[in-house]
Amino acid sequence: MQARTAVNTTHTLFVYGTLRKGQANHGLLKDARFLGNAKTAERYGLYVLPHGVPYAAHNGSQLVAVSGEIYSVDEITLEAVDHFEGHPDVYERREVPVVLECGIEVNAWMYFLPLAVHGASRPLPSGDFCQP
Repeated sequence: MQARTAVNTTHTLFVYGTLRKGQANHGLLKDARFLGNAKTAERYGLYVLPHGVPYAAHNGSQLVAVSGEIYSVDEITLEAVDHFEGHPDVYERREVPVVLECGIEVNAWMYFLPLAVHGASRPLPSGDFCQP
């Protein structure tokens, strides 16, 4: 009975990089329900590492509202994304406020790289990994 509850638990997930539609790792969200496009309510640093992987940081020289997509995911999908992102050892998942295109604000999980490597990275002042 407890396992069924965990499977039925849903989470709101904000993705801004390779998990978005049309990106290399979107397949991890194949069982997720797309809720819409959104931006973070707060500003963060958005960067791309030299090998093309994006990351968000709580600090940086160019803080922006980060663009992305919102999904409703089950516990199994969230665990799979956590594993993919290396949470909590590489990326760290935190709950943040995001604003859907329709203006509704919701809290969603978002991944941050806590060890900033800005010197080796390129900032994305547009706030959008898919439209730099």
